Amino acid sequence: MDEQRRDDVDWSNDVIQIDASVCSGCGTCGSICPRQVMETVELDGNKITRLVEARQALCIDCGQCAAACAKDAIRVDGLAPEQFQPLEPLALSTETLFKLFERRRSVRRYKDKPVPRELLDRIAEGAGRAPAAAGRANVGVIVVDKPETLREISRHTYELYEGLEKALRNPIARFFIGRQAGKRVRHVLDHFLMPAFREYDAWYRAGIRDEVRRDAPALMLFHTHVLAPEGTVDCLLAAVHAVLTAETLGVGTCVNGFFPPACVRSPGLKALLGLPEDREVQASLTLGFPKFAYKRSIRRKLAELRYLD
Repeated sequence: MDEQRRDDVDWSNDVIQIDASVCSGCGTCGSICPRQVMETVELDGNKITRLVEARQALCIDCGQCAAACAKDAIRVDGLAPEQFQPLEPLALSTETLFKLFERRRSVRRYKDKPVPRELLDRIAEGAGRAPAAAGRANVGVIVVDKPETLREISRHTYELYEGLEKALRNPIARFFIGRQAGKRVRHVLDHFLMPAFREYDAWYRAGIRDEVRRDAPALMLFHTHVLAPEGTVDCLLAAVHAVLTAETLGVGTCVNGFFPPACVRSPGLKALLGLPEDREVQASLTLGFPKFAYKRSIRRKLAELRYLD
């Protein structure tokens, strides 16, 4: 693959550029494009591929067209040619993949030992290889591994949830929180999150442990633009890729639901993270070396699997 833009081609400023001198007119790009931004037509006895002007703005920068082009005739604005790498045969069986899934457990007890940054870099690299639900890669990752910064993040988080707990005890505030949050969020607050937080808060204030952060030596925060079409999904996909990458490196992880809302709603925490106003944390992981070794796996099952006839 030619990894540089050819100097003899007049690449336009369109989102997608097609080198007509190389394109064979096979039509693969238009067929694979989720929004059919390009089309292949026959003109003067020759097949040519061109952009459909009315659909150019629909491009989501997924790069499917460039990845599938056998002639390397397509460039997508925002995706550098070197980002596309030749695919090699996959030496991974389904059973091996399933064994990785079964090995992975949510780790909530960590050794008092820092995670080397070279491992955190590899885990972040794994997150970066996650697919983007809306095509455009928009996930950013903040890694926190400094003990004093981790303590500050915890402090702001506990303060935010303490304020929420106080508000929920006020009937008027509770009514408006319920109307704004909706039935599902209210149920989660009442029956899952806040009952646990009350215990966590007592332990934290007594100096026993930081159960919100699980005393983890590292924290990974995933953020996207506030207007990203599938921002939450993209962050969760990146987090799952980070989790599986961490498992192969011997690093334990746990998805943490306390931090994302705190990162959005706590002014002090937002300032500490230095996030622009147009970006929000949508997912987070605690990370560290597992304190205990699991001897058995749990083979989980779906709640339901059925086909509609």
